[in-house]
Amino acid sequence: MSIIKKNQQISRLLYLSLLSGLTGSILLAAESVKAVTIQELDFIGEGNIPGGTTFSETNVGGLSDITYSGADDTYSVISDDRNDPRFYTVDIEIDVTSGLVSPSLLDVTTLKDTSGNPIAPNTSDTEGIVQVGSDVFISSEGIFDDPLSTEASLVVDPFIKNFNGETGNENAALTIPEKFINSTPTNGVRSNTNFESLTVTPDESTLFTAVEAPLKQDQDLSFLPPPFGSAQSGLTRIIQYDEIEGTYTAGSEFLYETEPLHGLSDLLAIDESTLLVLERGNVSEPFSIKIYEVSLDEATDISSIDALGGDTTEVAAVSKDLVLDLNELLLSGELETIANYDGMTYGATLPGGESSVVLVSDNGLEGNVNNNFAVFAVETAEPEPIPEPISTFFGLGLVGLGVWKRSQK
Repeated sequence: MSIIKKNQQISRLLYLSLLSGLTGSILLAAESVKAVTIQELDFIGEGNIPGGTTFSETNVGGLSDITYSGADDTYSVISDDRNDPRFYTVDIEIDVTSGLVSPSLLDVTTLKDTSGNPIAPNTSDTEGIVQVGSDVFISSEGIFDDPLSTEASLVVDPFIKNFNGETGNENAALTIPEKFINSTPTNGVRSNTNFESLTVTPDESTLFTAVEAPLKQDQDLSFLPPPFGSAQSGLTRIIQYDEIEGTYTAGSEFLYETEPLHGLSDLLAIDESTLLVLERGNVSEPFSIKIYEVSLDEATDISSIDALGGDTTEVAAVSKDLVLDLNELLLSGELETIANYDGMTYGATLPGGESSVVLVSDNGLEGNVNNNFAVFAVETAEPEPIPEPISTFFGLGLVGLGVWKRSQK
């Protein structure tokens, strides 16, 4: 082989080294920069609307979810009163220095059907609410023939509907996958444990909801406490709705494993694959309230699996990391008790520029139980730095470039 040909081959090899070094560094950089996530929720304070408060001839209570209007300090808060489905407009003033949280009622909006008539009593159990544009989406768990029975059958189907944010008139209903509607002794949703949650991504491209407890065909009663079950983790589902041609269409579903004796009460979307999950346990104060950050990135899409049957060996659940356990605030004395916190939302931006998260509690429409609001400042984690191997690999590419240039002289 001639010296000229040999040098040409070396040059080509060094040039390929350069390209691979540059390309590898770019690919590694893309894989190594992690999105900003929520590292901590710092407690600011808690306020309430007293139980037994009346407003526009309604009993203020059963507040099961909350959504921020995006302007000033106003929020929409849904009541799960089956006799009079409605949501309140609430102003929440937050004093970060004193920790004073002051909610005040501004308005109440009755939910109506597409003809403008109030929704009939006992035809809905409204639990979730989220604002999208000037409208609100609201979820209902449905009505069962025997609310106290674990094998109760649906009388009125659950729904997710779009309502006009000002008039309360129904605009449209989303299609719900059959597995979440069909209810038999062995299939479908269970009484009072259906669509508690509702959230939308900041760009409003993706809507999420979830079942509070496992579908009958996904898990037997093992998630219940003894003597009914063995207090295993609950195998619940998160449902993703994608915005397609002006409406939201059901798509992927993901397995979420609750902590033992906890249910999935609410979701809060950080982006299209990262959520906060509010889990609630116990049936009376002090409640167990935990908030997790979860990632859908590595989770299996189980939308095509109609029944898990308790077997998750071939299914990757969403990953979850604990962000907040309200029991720690109880132990530190920052909270006197833990209320029945049922809903959460991003709130107004705080004076220091931080985002806020607001929780609302459900008093069960009991006159002697307050409607609580708790506010937290969001502490985010910075993106992870690019690992050292990238700079080393990139450096090798630059070395290759230098040698290749010298070989051309």
